[in-house]
Amino acid sequence: DVGYYYTAESDRLCFMDTTNGISVLLCHNAGCKHDEADCEAYIPGCMIMFYGSGHIYYNKHVPYDRSGIHLFRRNPDGTAEEKIATLGEEYAGEDISINVSEFIACENAAYFTAYVSETIKHEDGSLEVRDRDMILVRLDLKTGKQQELGWFADTQLRLIGCRDDALLYYTLQLPSNDDIFSDDYAQQMQRMPARLLVWSASAGGSVPLLDKPFKEFSYLKGLHDGKLLYSKEGIHETWGYDLGTGEDAVYNLEPGSVLVNENY
Repeated sequence: DVGYYYTAESDRLCFMDTTNGISVLLCHNAGCKHDEADCEAYIPGCMIMFYGSGHIYYNKHVPYDRSGIHLFRRNPDGTAEEKIATLGEEYAGEDISINVSEFIACENAAYFTAYVSETIKHEDGSLEVRDRDMILVRLDLKTGKQQELGWFADTQLRLIGCRDDALLYYTLQLPSNDDIFSDDYAQQMQRMPARLLVWSASAGGSVPLLDKPFKEFSYLKGLHDGKLLYSKEGIHETWGYDLGTGEDAVYNLEPGSVLVNENY
């Protein structure tokens, strides 16, 4: 079948067949009215969903649970649910929660960025949630094994493309000044380092490919013809970094070209 999986407003797992435009609710329980929690298709609080390694992968929200992000998988027809991993379980705790920011999946691996947030209780009884660092994790979809690829403090991350054994991503170091509306913050931002990196199993870590100040490497547009396309602050030209040769030059993008963030 050609199509995609999604959850309806009632948190039910569905498949949309794009060849005929028909949506199917994936519950096989005879007589089920699909309005109770025991419905096979019920997936509460799903924020992650993708297909890989012959299965549907997704998360389930568990109220008041701070042990991590519970990731499950099923067969393509929605049957045989099994839990495969709890993302971030080694970092989570009573006052620490894990919140996925972004994910990207390949055939046999998925990569996640997540904020590690701390809940602080003040003397007046009020609660404050503070984002601490961000983690980058690789998940083996066959075994459920997690691999920590890095911790990032005061940094924005964007996942660009992946293979089973490699990840292309972008980092931007943020200024230490917390007042994001100040002139000083804006000036600092222009000078902050923006980097394009590739993590690979063969290299045993991440290797920088491109390193520029933010004003010269500001807006990522996607991948096209083996190149990462981006623009510079205040300049409308599109630049292309060739992932094969390392050439970095102005790129003439033809109208109607499709840009992707996927396997590279």
